[in-house]
Amino acid sequence: MTVDGVACKVTSTALESITCETGAAAAVSFEGSQPGSPGLYSRVIEPTGDTHPNWAWRDPAQIDAKFVHPKLLTNWEDNYNNYTSATTHSKGWFKAPATGKYRFYMACNDNCKFWFDNTAKFEKNATAVSTMTEIMYRYDRSHGWRRYFLDPNNADYNDISRNKYISDWIDLVAGDYHEIESYALLWWDTNYFTASVEF
Repeated sequence: MTVDGVACKVTSTALESITCETGAAAAVSFEGSQPGSPGLYSRVIEPTGDTHPNWAWRDPAQIDAKFVHPKLLTNWEDNYNNYTSATTHSKGWFKAPATGKYRFYMACNDNCKFWFDNTAKFEKNATAVSTMTEIMYRYDRSHGWRRYFLDPNNADYNDISRNKYISDWIDLVAGDYHEIESYALLWWDTNYFTASVEF
């Protein structure tokens, strides 16, 4: 594997982490709105006391004020029943493996949203700022881990003002990177969040 283009020898792995030893970099990595190398990461925001997670915590100023611990992701998913009364805020880059139409799916308990940028493409030294568009949202739990399809006879689940758990088709070009972001509110009971893509 590589880290910002530099070979990194894997020394150990675990369920949610990979440890590797890198070589010397030729220059300082670019840091800013786009990372040195495309990837996925998540911040788990755990409130104190009786405060429940809310949508406002997506604001960086709000996130920084809460108890946060980051983790790298190898897939776009929170482990089943891994948190109680927490928020997961995940960001990263999606690389289209082929030119064609794509659409995303999302399942969660309790509420979640998903954003996609279809304009700015990843370039290491790019200055363009991504324009994130909300393409999916759920205000009703999916009643099942990885359950992307809700009961078609349930009027609440199929209310487009409350649930759009499958995105519209998006035209993408092979090799292009696009920024993606998700935000899940995990309040109580069984908690999970999963996003997948169809090509």
